[in-house]
Amino acid sequence: MSRFTCISSSRRAVRAGAVLTAAPFALAAMGALALGFASAGHGAGATVAAVDVPKAAIGAYDVDTAHSTVGFKIKHLDVAYQFGRFDKFSGEVVLGATAAESLVRIELDPNSVNSNNEGRDKHLRSQDFLDVKQFADASFTSTKIADKDKDTFSVTGDLLLHGVKKSVTFNMDIVGAKDTGERSGFKAGFVGELTINRRDFGIDTYPNEALGDSIVLTFAIECNKRK
Repeated sequence: MSRFTCISSSRRAVRAGAVLTAAPFALAAMGALALGFASAGHGAGATVAAVDVPKAAIGAYDVDTAHSTVGFKIKHLDVAYQFGRFDKFSGEVVLGATAAESLVRIELDPNSVNSNNEGRDKHLRSQDFLDVKQFADASFTSTKIADKDKDTFSVTGDLLLHGVKKSVTFNMDIVGAKDTGERSGFKAGFVGELTINRRDFGIDTYPNEALGDSIVLTFAIECNKRK
């Protein structure tokens, strides 16, 4: 058994500007699936349990978009949450023998934002929010990964959204990793959440009373190991 960890690679810019950006005033809440990784927070001398996976799981993976979801949520009028997702995204995960040898990269297409309302989606793509014509790319690239407990990793990386790049840290849980048979091969799955302030990324249209500052990004990711 070897420890499983994810590190995001920053070669390809994530076309997720939309995903990580705040939704339009109407879309008041983006509930996004994010890769969750948060700092361990253990005291000096404390032992951090490593996440164990079969040695066969070590290697490079591609995100299986047919079985994955990238979503978001944001509070609307301070009374309810609005949800949405990004229909187009891609990424890769490298599982190393240790966290330091792992990698994770996610790319999102802001133009693919989908809140189940055509008019609102058009507004989300406008200069008021994602401004997809000017900021066509969005991405997350990990820069540091550590074990938090037997199921959770702490991941720090660069989030590029709406033309702004900032370092963020969040938690990610491994859902499972195993050989699913000849047809689908070896798979690994992760889920996590990241909360950001839309104003930190230059998305400052509309006051808090209309649209909340916080956007929760959720990532439910299933990956296929490369053969």
